Amino acid sequence: MGEAQRTVGREVALDGYGVHSGESATLTFRPAPTDTGIRFRRLDVEGTPEIPADLDHVVGTELGTSIGSGETRVLTVEHVMAALLAHGVFNVILDLSGPEPPIRDGSFSDYFRAIADAGVVEQDAPARVLKVSEPVSINLTRGESYVAAPGPGLRISTTIDFSHEAIGRQY
Repeated sequence: MGEAQRTVGREVALDGYGVHSGESATLTFRPAPTDTGIRFRRLDVEGTPEIPADLDHVVGTELGTSIGSGETRVLTVEHVMAALLAHGVFNVILDLSGPEPPIRDGSFSDYFRAIADAGVVEQDAPARVLKVSEPVSINLTRGESYVAAPGPGLRISTTIDFSHEAIGRQY
């Protein structure tokens, strides 16, 4: 049958300030039913719009990954997404009281620990996992390139190259 879907075991919240917006925000992880996916819910926007955290909703990648639906955006989601992936969480509602999750210490570790504290619960549904059967690549207009290739497990390699001396080229 394979891997099961998972959600967080209980609600857990983190607060702080957004790295790009500078605005105060609280992010609350809430358990979600099977097949919900990962969804950000903007509590500070009228109607509490939800934004699925998927490729169809990526609206920007300049100095962070932003997702959106209509006029509503969530900035800098990558640290939260990394922590969810590390715990194998497929289904969660992320209530957010501002335009971006708090940056905390600048890494994903606070989010990782919060999910560990909440626990992860296996659900009664198989995980839907994308299988890459042959290499796929894309080159974009500003030098970005992406390659996905089949392999025995997940391996992600990245390189960035910024002209700023504090960053430079990193692998």
